[in-house]
Amino acid sequence: MPLFVLYVKADMENCTDFGPMSPASHWWTLDLKQSDGDEERSGVSVSRSEEVELKGNTSETANFVMKWSEKRYCSINVVDVKGFTRTVTAEDVENQVFVPLVGFECRGCEPTRWEPGGGYTCRSTKGVRFDDVDLGEGEWMDYDADHDLSVLIENVQHRFELHKEGGKKGKK
Repeated sequence: MPLFVLYVKADMENCTDFGPMSPASHWWTLDLKQSDGDEERSGVSVSRSEEVELKGNTSETANFVMKWSEKRYCSINVVDVKGFTRTVTAEDVENQVFVPLVGFECRGCEPTRWEPGGGYTCRSTKGVRFDDVDLGEGEWMDYDADHDLSVLIENVQHRFELHKEGGKKGKK
């Protein structure tokens, strides 16, 4: 099954890292393209915490199942790529590298766009944790009042790459 990895890059100010608040229940919003057709769907949400039986196979599940108009189905599983996917760190920002954040095992579809939205967490350089960071506008800012420090994540960029090795399906 093809594994697409979401790579993310951003600029951060006074932050040590950012990533999903709860990877097991995080909702990823994607635009999808049919693998062997021209259909596209926008704003599709998928979470590792959801499980749906695959049509015609009651022993196999996926985190997301959708029917294209031509009676073809697609499915997605959100996966960890052990030792590969991780949060974005200040060192990554300094080196301006794209970080592998999460993997999507896809059948019958390919992700083409990611909409960041909410549900992320970050830490200030002084250790204060900020929850439910919303990157939906392409940037987020707040203030660490305990340390008189502004905190900022901006210029969020992404890309998808086909990964050679399979992932490990995340557990609830």
